[in-house]
Amino acid sequence: MNKIYLVFVMTIMTVNIYSQNPIEKDEAKINYVDDNNLKQGLWTIFSENDDGAPEGDISLECKFIDGKLDGVIRVKKGDKLQIAITPNPNQNKTNFKAYKRSKELTGYLIRGKKGINVFDMEGNEFSKSKRNWLIERLEFLPLFYGGTENLMKIIHNTVNKKNTKGKKGSIHVVFMVDENGYIKNPKVVNEDIETKDSDGLLATEALRIVNLLPRMQPGFQGSKFVKVPYKMPIHFR
Repeated sequence: MNKIYLVFVMTIMTVNIYSQNPIEKDEAKINYVDDNNLKQGLWTIFSENDDGAPEGDISLECKFIDGKLDGVIRVKKGDKLQIAITPNPNQNKTNFKAYKRSKELTGYLIRGKKGINVFDMEGNEFSKSKRNWLIERLEFLPLFYGGTENLMKIIHNTVNKKNTKGKKGSIHVVFMVDENGYIKNPKVVNEDIETKDSDGLLATEALRIVNLLPRMQPGFQGSKFVKVPYKMPIHFR
């Protein structure tokens, strides 16, 4: 998941804005971060649907007490368990049990500099096909709650045309989504050479908007929540 950049094209639509801490999902409150920035209680993250929202059919759930995992991490497809992960906080090694169709796969994961390595319980490396099947289900991207439509609504409501003085163009912003889903260190990158913003009005407004965006679903890779770089264009029309 390192160096993954996500790009959305913005238009104006109207949707409801979701609560961000905790997240309200199916009348349950999940993904809570306390005042000390520690995860608490039930956390559930999802694959993306067609609108880029965390509402896909693959989900991961786990529990936290004061920022520390409590028990097993479960990956499901619908209501069916696909993978159970048992992290060991004292080792760079995570045991798992997976169910691929009618076959049970057991082994462990080790995080390396170039990604995640997968072994069976005897220490033999998994085949490429089995590894890919497993890793695909253990990687979740940062996503905006409510999806692209919700994000467009927030941006539309946040743009202040007085700040841009009617100028038009596109500004690209990169930022980091941290392990709790908060946006960190947004910066403008000059990738749209057609936008003339010599006085920096659009860049300044784009950064102001990004700094006001709500918390996202964080990224997850292998056996832990991870920071993920994210790129987003903001179009001023």
